[in-house]
Amino acid sequence: MINPVVVAADGEPTTSDEGCLSLPGLYYDTTRPWHAVVEGFDMAGDPQRIEGTGNFARCLLHETDHLHGHVYVDRLDGDIKRAAMRDVRAAHWSF
Repeated sequence: MINPVVVAADGEPTTSDEGCLSLPGLYYDTTRPWHAVVEGFDMAGDPQRIEGTGNFARCLLHETDHLHGHVYVDRLDGDIKRAAMRDVRAAHWSF
């Protein structure tokens, strides 16, 4: 999908282990909405709409976050965020 935009992210928030190839080997419980809708365009320029629930909604939101310069640890809070950032620094990654 080209230029995807999240048009809905709703439903009961769920927390699940999430990781990313941008931060290999690190996984943290991340809360995201249960349902997501993304709109964009295919390679021919035709409008597209993708809707997902559960882990598919998590994937849609995770990947569109990257387009805004975010990784999943940006969604963390409190002690878990501090732990994640310590682990990132210990791995010698910087943002």
